[in-house]
Amino acid sequence: PPVVDTADLLAAPETVLRALCAALGVSFSARMLSWPAGPRATDGVWARHWYDRVIRSTGFELPAESAPRTLHGRLAEMEELCRPMYQKLREHRLRG
Repeated sequence: PPVVDTADLLAAPETVLRALCAALGVSFSARMLSWPAGPRATDGVWARHWYDRVIRSTGFELPAESAPRTLHGRLAEMEELCRPMYQKLREHRLRG
């Protein structure tokens, strides 16, 4: 299946979405790049608790710069375990 890295998507939404559409055999539409702010019927009951920023969004945007997080204990172990799988998937990511 197509692999999309969110960093790539946020940096170049149209390029990545065009590549994804081509991989899936569907037509690209510029309407995929922006949307009206507000909740949607498909959001589910937890949306108002979890999706505040999504509900306010009108398109793709890069997040504000932030310092890298340092993981500790079990979370650091989990990250170390998952890193090779992430890297393997990343090698297959779509590029525009």
